[in-house]
Amino acid sequence: MLKHLSFLFLFVLGSICYGQENQNYLFSKPYKNFDIDKRYYFNNEDEILMVKAWDESVIIQRFNTKTLNLISEKRYDEPDLNYDIENVIKVQNKVYFFYSMWTGYESQLEQLYYREININTGEFITDSKLLIEVKGKITKSPTSTYRGVQEHFKNRKMPSVKFDILVPTNENEIFILYREYRKNKKDVKSWDTLVLNYFDINLNKVSNKKFKMPYSERRMKALNYNTHDNGNLYILTKVFLDDSGVEKKNKRESEANYYLELLTLAKNANDVQKTKIELPNKYINSANLFELSNGSLLCSGYYSNGLNKNLNHSDGIFISKIGTDGTIISNIDYIIPTTIIEQNAKHNDKREFEDIILKDINENDDGSLLLIAEQSHKWDLQNQGGYNFRYNDIYLTKIDSENQLLWMRKLPKEQKGNSKPGHSYTHKALLGDMSYNYFNVNNAHYFLFLDNLKNKNLSLKDKPKPHTNNHGGYFTYYKVNDANGEVSKKNLFNTDDVDGKYNIEDFSKKRLFKVFENEFIMEVNKKRREDVLIKVEIK
Repeated sequence: MLKHLSFLFLFVLGSICYGQENQNYLFSKPYKNFDIDKRYYFNNEDEILMVKAWDESVIIQRFNTKTLNLISEKRYDEPDLNYDIENVIKVQNKVYFFYSMWTGYESQLEQLYYREININTGEFITDSKLLIEVKGKITKSPTSTYRGVQEHFKNRKMPSVKFDILVPTNENEIFILYREYRKNKKDVKSWDTLVLNYFDINLNKVSNKKFKMPYSERRMKALNYNTHDNGNLYILTKVFLDDSGVEKKNKRESEANYYLELLTLAKNANDVQKTKIELPNKYINSANLFELSNGSLLCSGYYSNGLNKNLNHSDGIFISKIGTDGTIISNIDYIIPTTIIEQNAKHNDKREFEDIILKDINENDDGSLLLIAEQSHKWDLQNQGGYNFRYNDIYLTKIDSENQLLWMRKLPKEQKGNSKPGHSYTHKALLGDMSYNYFNVNNAHYFLFLDNLKNKNLSLKDKPKPHTNNHGGYFTYYKVNDANGEVSKKNLFNTDDVDGKYNIEDFSKKRLFKVFENEFIMEVNKKRREDVLIKVEIK
């Protein structure tokens, strides 16, 4: 057992303890690594189903979640098919593999196919079945732009998907969404038309609807899509008052050139319903959309008071609770407290409170909410092409069922990466090991991330050393008490030397998933082209 280190800070923000101790690890036997970027993980009681797909090859693996033993592995190669992998989804006890094909300029058909996978045997149990056929080309999927905004990465090697396969939380149906081809390439003269197809869980078609967007592509920027249990599709969007496509406010004007709006694509309506979301004398710079357990919608994000010339600067957080009919139920905002503003104050730079993006929520049985945000920067590499990225501090806001603020916290973190011309554009050039994974376990919140080795015993008063994407580091987590916001930090292991057994590579947050109440599994690559599973028990 390594010596436990603890630092206690007595001030209003709360306490944070830093320590390190051995965890309960379980390693699988190494197995063959497939150089595949699209990987999908599904829990099935005491088993994990993995689907790995790239070009014409699909590998389906099953592992035991307790022993991590490989149960079965099936490989399917279809070199004659020139298809794009759209998605792999699980709905109730069914797993579907979707891919699309373009038939060529003679017949000019966009086609969506599927095959069903038996979750208990890890095998395809159906031949390819044509699900949707569209005459002429279609535009890339509606949510692809939203995903790029959320993750700040675009992979030029991986083909962009054309169809969005979406499942509501009740898993009673499947939505398949696509955009009709835009004949006019100019954003200022192009209005998107979305086609929403409804299927039951056996992929029998129920109906489909077409919705023309109320604004040109230049004048709206989608922030999130929500497939509701009632069959409606909700789109949260920024609407611009000009054709700049850039959020701005002139010095002599009291209003910005954009506002927030919720678009409702109702299953029983033909027109798009609009609900304006606004805060008096405040400028919303980021927002996200979630469905609450009672069926209502939660729109939440960060705002600027307009005193800072950069509208991306955040002065507070807001929440809007919205009924399924688009009616605003409540609208409230909370100022970021001085204790958080002054935290690490001597190290803060001018970007400290910019680009804070709400990414997750946790809803408790008593109706209280934890809102989880992360500071995410993206900027151009001047005269080099490509981009620099930063994934920094995590911001937490806890409110009760009556919208009363209980506590706020800032969890220090700094991670950086870049995407340059000539990159291989595998997942190493994507999100990689930046950002965080979130789990809620036994009335506590866990935020797992890769940290710089120099931050092993970092105090709250110190500025974190930046972790660089794909350069190894300490796998670390913050633990936050749900009731009072008390924070502790623990270092799990060094990825370059995991318990003296493995030097792991290709660590990615997208390959980490929860299997039991307090256990998660990650799939990593070790040297000599082998993968290994590591199961960790959270203490």
